[in-house]
Amino acid sequence: MKKVEEYNEESIVVLKGLQAVRTKPAMYIGNLDTGRFHILKEALDNGIDEALAGFSKKLYCNISADGYFTVADEGRGIPVGIHPDYKEEKKSTLEVIMTQLHAGGKIKEGAYAGGSVGTHGVGISCTNALSSYLQVWTYRDKTWWTQTYKCGVPQGPVEKGKPELSWKQGTIIKFKPDETILPEQLDPKVLANWFRNSSFLNPGIELTLNYKGKEKTYNSKGLADYIQWKTKDLNCEPLYKPFIIKTENCDVALQWFETEDSDLASWCNTSPTIEGGTHYKGLLNVINKGFDNLVKKKSYKPEDLRTGLYGAINFRIASPQFDSQTKEKLINPEAEKLVMDQIQKDFDKYLNSNKTFVKKIIDRANEIRSIYEKFAKEKKALSKLKSRGKVNLPPASKFISCSTKDVELRELFCTEGDSAAGTARQARDSKFQEIVKLRGKIMNVAKSGLLKAYESEDILNVLKAIGFDPSSKEHQLRVGKIVILTDADDDGMHISVLLLTLFQKIYPEIIEQGRVYIVDAPLFIGRSRTTEFYGESLEDVQQQANSKGQKILSVTRAKGWGEINPDLLRRFAFDPKTRQLKQITKVDTKGLSYFYKMVGDDTEVRKQILTEI
Repeated sequence: MKKVEEYNEESIVVLKGLQAVRTKPAMYIGNLDTGRFHILKEALDNGIDEALAGFSKKLYCNISADGYFTVADEGRGIPVGIHPDYKEEKKSTLEVIMTQLHAGGKIKEGAYAGGSVGTHGVGISCTNALSSYLQVWTYRDKTWWTQTYKCGVPQGPVEKGKPELSWKQGTIIKFKPDETILPEQLDPKVLANWFRNSSFLNPGIELTLNYKGKEKTYNSKGLADYIQWKTKDLNCEPLYKPFIIKTENCDVALQWFETEDSDLASWCNTSPTIEGGTHYKGLLNVINKGFDNLVKKKSYKPEDLRTGLYGAINFRIASPQFDSQTKEKLINPEAEKLVMDQIQKDFDKYLNSNKTFVKKIIDRANEIRSIYEKFAKEKKALSKLKSRGKVNLPPASKFISCSTKDVELRELFCTEGDSAAGTARQARDSKFQEIVKLRGKIMNVAKSGLLKAYESEDILNVLKAIGFDPSSKEHQLRVGKIVILTDADDDGMHISVLLLTLFQKIYPEIIEQGRVYIVDAPLFIGRSRTTEFYGESLEDVQQQANSKGQKILSVTRAKGWGEINPDLLRRFAFDPKTRQLKQITKVDTKGLSYFYKMVGDDTEVRKQILTEI
């Protein structure tokens, strides 16, 4: 162990000014991987605060190709006169704000009494400290003033100077993040998301983002637009009109949909509170109390009521308290009661205006809890592998196991009917290939939902064979490959689509990991005296034979796998050396949305999709 040096007065290091931020940046802005966005957001938040205070209707941001960030608002501008605490140094208030921690107009109520994102006067000075270059312009007393900094150190006094932008008033800040401290690049998707959400939270304000020459302006009518945007790709109907309210401290929008998914977001003074907090807890209390008052007997839990719920709360308070400088959780104790006092009465009226809607939500919540309890008996068997590598598998009448204990080597074939399963049993390699039998078309989980799906014997058998646990986030996958082996007719293709829908909806990870395949077998087998020819049509088989100068003596159409020779099925589906499998790959968001739309009620389109695979 290295000997510790002498500990004395000289061992104590004092970091002055913004040195602390540059020395320990993570203490002030959190994760440095997202540091560029954080210091940009500090400048953007100041512009939003001017809008919240009623002094600005525009916020502009430019990200140039050469790495400079520019933020401009049309607010009151930063004061430039000598600060009372720095009379002897004759230091401008602008310089104090830009170079001193805990210096700002949001520390005490007054300049931003209506609620602001900033609280500690730390933000913009951190931006300055972590920028290799920063220049600020502020419009005060009908004059533009400016000052330039490098790594937070002023390069001259505050002086008159017009900005690069053609801007009438407000504050403009142009800076370049210090690459030695913040090497990670800005994520444009994160930035665009901030602008979009800020438009929902600040209706009537024009927010413009110019990212490397591509400019877009965001504006909205409020949180009702947020719900519409969030649910536009759900492909499901709302159960009732949205609940929209704006009070002294709260903006709230809630709406229930016919879906198992949900999303309830929260902000405080337009800053996202990812971990929620006391205002979020208050909103949950409002929802729970509203429904509980209308039901005599319940079996549901509070979270069951929020199935299908999409919405948001933006809470405003003059002196917000967060658990950290990154402002991810609000901790003001009074926020919970404020939300309940200001919303509960109106939410109760909303529920009482449609008893049919309320009954549907309560019935669904009770059903959800009933299904969870019913499936609790399956949890242990589905989520844990026993010491010998065995699990509680489907019954022997529906499942044919293999001998290997190697999960990655094991293959599961989903077959259609007893006949196909019987042929597959003879064709497979019993060392590593398993078979799960389906009675026919399984339930369409895109239409019926997951709750009904867990009541289906066929679906449970497939899930058990895979190793999926519906009641847990942790799954013990017990197969390396899942192979769909259905007949090459309309019904077979339909079953394949339904299986893919099941996997995508319930266990998308296996598709993302490339574990799902479909047997790509030929439809026709033509035989000459010495050779077999395979093709998708009779013409294809005939052309192959002609090219070899041979004559086709017999043709078999491989329509049903239970009707062909096991040796042939082995070559087509089970023998890794001769079979042809098509891997099902992950699709993008647009493609997934299209998929869910097509697996809805239009069966003809569903068949067409699989035909094109």
